[in-house]
Amino acid sequence: MGLGWEGLGWHFPWANWRSRQGAVRQALVEVDGWHLRHQRLSTLSGGEFKRVLLAYCLVRPRRLLILDEAPAGLDALSEQMFYALLDHLKREQGWTILQISHDLERVRRNCDRVLCLNRTLRCQGVPAVALSQQSLVAAYGSEFVRYRHSCQRE
Repeated sequence: MGLGWEGLGWHFPWANWRSRQGAVRQALVEVDGWHLRHQRLSTLSGGEFKRVLLAYCLVRPRRLLILDEAPAGLDALSEQMFYALLDHLKREQGWTILQISHDLERVRRNCDRVLCLNRTLRCQGVPAVALSQQSLVAAYGSEFVRYRHSCQRE
């Protein structure tokens, strides 16, 4: 697994081998994925695959991470672990994380700022304000009903 160490274009596989191995090892250890280093991506579970993708983001440093329905395909425990890892990486790496999600409870628990869109920006702010019933009804109409999953773990 090279995790995107090489850029596009022609490269010699042995060039910078030690630097690449060190960076990949450090990234996989950081996301608790070192044990996955010899596995093919196609054999990984959803949670393992997402850990490897986060390791890729560590090997190719960035300041902004954009996630679209990131926990899709994860069970409740894997989702909880994924968000704990994201929070850790946000604090340690200084990442700004932009998430697109329809799970308002997950947004309330895991986000610092919220933008609610319905063709235009309808409400924004800290989760307590932007996700209040009043703000959501103003954004999405009087028919808006908050649905809560009964099987979610906190």
